[in-house]
Amino acid sequence: MDENYRIDLINLLEVIDSLSAEDFEKLCALYLKEIVGCEAVNATQHSHDQGLDFIGYKRYVNCLTTCEQNDNLLYVIGQAKHYKGEYVHSSEVRELAGAIYLLKCNDFAKKRRSWGDRTIYDNVEIDAFTPVVAYFITSNYFTEYAYILCRNAAILAVDKLSLVFALLFKRIFNGMSKNEIVEEIQKIDRIS
Repeated sequence: MDENYRIDLINLLEVIDSLSAEDFEKLCALYLKEIVGCEAVNATQHSHDQGLDFIGYKRYVNCLTTCEQNDNLLYVIGQAKHYKGEYVHSSEVRELAGAIYLLKCNDFAKKRRSWGDRTIYDNVEIDAFTPVVAYFITSNYFTEYAYILCRNAAILAVDKLSLVFALLFKRIFNGMSKNEIVEEIQKIDRIS
């Protein structure tokens, strides 16, 4: 193994293990930007996040007029679980599936600015037929049944190895110190 690659691997693994749950959510949002190719990404507010920890979007047709641009978004949303010794279980995958369903129905336990307001988060409007891709990202691993449920529910499961190797192969943190990696992660904004 190349020595630089080995150092980058060790640094990234150590940073992931040392992150707070809040910063791990930001790392997941950064994953959407760098790996999935989302144009804009955010971590959600830490408490009362309605079961969603990170949101990004992509435009899926580039030739629409300006007034059609907001109707031309594919949202990428998900749940982050920063576990060190615990596995993600199928009950947590079901919670994410339920959160996505409630998001599309606009039925959340959140105060709205006015009657009929469809905004769950600033700059995010998702309707029943808005295309959504769901991710569940963990700093550890999934149980066998959690993986099966993710696959059957079309939720993309990203475990620790998948996360680390995707980031390493994309060369996002190559040559960075642990502190520089953390600084890059903390640049991700939260929305409320």
